[in-house]
Amino acid sequence: MFVLHSLERVSAEDEITEKNLSAIDLYLAENEYESFQIGILNKEECEVEFIFTKNLTPYVKIYQEYFISIKTPSYSCGRSKPERKEKFPDPLVPVDNKIPLKKGINIFWVDFYSDENISVDSLVGEIKIKISPPQLNFEIPVKVHILPITLPKIPSFNSLFVFWLYPIIEKHQPVNPYLITRLYYEELLKHKINPSAIPLDIRPKRKALNTIMENNQKQVPLDLYTADFNVVYPTGRLEDNVEYYRAKKLNLIEVPLFAQQGLLAFQWLEYLKIFSSYFKEKGFSEIIDYSFDEPHPQHYDLIREWAYHLHKFTAIKNLVTFNNFYSSNVDERLLDDGSGRSAIDIWVPKLALHYYFQNFFSERQKKGEEVWPYQAGVTDSFTPKWLLDYPLIEWRIVPWIAFLFDIKGMVYWGVDKWEQDVWEDPTVIIDNKVYNGDGYLFYYGSKLGMDKPIPSIRLKVLRDGIEDYEYLKILKSLDYLSYITLVKKIARNWDDWCNKSDSLILVRKEIGEKIKTILKEERLSEKEEPDVHFNKKEKNEKGEKIFDIKGNRIFNKKMVKKGIYFIRNFSNSWLKVVKIM
Repeated sequence: MFVLHSLERVSAEDEITEKNLSAIDLYLAENEYESFQIGILNKEECEVEFIFTKNLTPYVKIYQEYFISIKTPSYSCGRSKPERKEKFPDPLVPVDNKIPLKKGINIFWVDFYSDENISVDSLVGEIKIKISPPQLNFEIPVKVHILPITLPKIPSFNSLFVFWLYPIIEKHQPVNPYLITRLYYEELLKHKINPSAIPLDIRPKRKALNTIMENNQKQVPLDLYTADFNVVYPTGRLEDNVEYYRAKKLNLIEVPLFAQQGLLAFQWLEYLKIFSSYFKEKGFSEIIDYSFDEPHPQHYDLIREWAYHLHKFTAIKNLVTFNNFYSSNVDERLLDDGSGRSAIDIWVPKLALHYYFQNFFSERQKKGEEVWPYQAGVTDSFTPKWLLDYPLIEWRIVPWIAFLFDIKGMVYWGVDKWEQDVWEDPTVIIDNKVYNGDGYLFYYGSKLGMDKPIPSIRLKVLRDGIEDYEYLKILKSLDYLSYITLVKKIARNWDDWCNKSDSLILVRKEIGEKIKTILKEERLSEKEEPDVHFNKKEKNEKGEKIFDIKGNRIFNKKMVKKGIYFIRNFSNSWLKVVKIM
């Protein structure tokens, strides 16, 4: 029996070090997940039962880890290397508390979730583990420290992770496509990641309006398109479905158009205007068009024209990915859509491209544009890699580095791109190079007779990195010196980051403890400040009076808001300054 933290991986008996059955000590905020692993090495088939004390039970979910065999290690170059193992734990299959075990290594992933309704600052309990046969009983003490902070329900770190959708529909036939894809979207949102593209059951219908356009004195029939939101899907009315996804914390809406396919802006203008107006009225602050993907310079005029129409007639932001600028200077066509505004609202460079053009992207951010980088494959020697057989810390550390550069989001090219049976073969070949696990973060449950998504360990670790981003944001707002000291123990740049998972876990704990200490000191400081009393006083009666920062006397308590105030007594013998929070 052994316990692992969330960034450790064990797949063979000789990898198990002398680990004691140590106590589990978790630090987490409200609305946060924290995970750990419990491993069992058994010499014969048996059954295990997990029993959590009642105070822990509402907050835990157990998964069994499945192992994926690696035929060929992923391509590597530079400092970052794939781990040399024959098998990697990755799919996480939800299980009940009583599970049959095969002979050998069995590992279980435990998610602990602290919701906003938790009313204690700590939980103390234990996990009882019963194994039979033989009749063996183990107990693992558990202590959960609840920090006095709440992470936002909608993450500060934006994301756009691509669903290809057709693999889900194919793997789960004959399940209704609208029903099964909804389950996958919900699961991604649970992990604090926003899906691309827009869910099937909130897409308006495209309606073509036939018209005649003149071109070189010839009449050429073209269609102009509009959007119809009066649609009923198998999951319900479109309008009701929008509210459903809002409740699931969908916060970004993406236009289901891909301009790079040769779309003409004037044909889709009416559609774009109606689409933008509808979702803006529904309260979505971010409406995005992922219009071009890794364009070449010959696309730049099209990008410029498309952006001009988006900006002039809609509230839609133009998002474009770049793996290369093909020049030492960024093409001017990308910096002006014809109206003086940049053609790009959200720049999505590959991690290495952001590294090489950091000054450029910093200048764009100062102009109000955003940067959401992406990663795919192995095309440089220094950035963290998002592949199945690379160390898990490389998934988690990306939001840390992103925060250093005021990066507000991330894009990933696939969460369901299954080219073959990925349960048996994770090989992805691009440009004659092997990239194991690239392009998917889910496994299809139909392999195990389940019509639902199976999350991966990589997805869980990325979720934890997004939560780390919130911690960095909170600490920076409270104590910049502590923030910069701690974050730079782990992340300094895309080519300078810590690859030791134990170090990241330790620093993350330090950050939580530092936040807790600062907030505790602030509360104590507030208690030490004398209360401000507002009593009606007769003229010439001794007492206190309060003035605002401009020296105006305040008589009514209701007039006092946040700010700095001065208090003195009638005899003017003393004066003190108070800060009302």
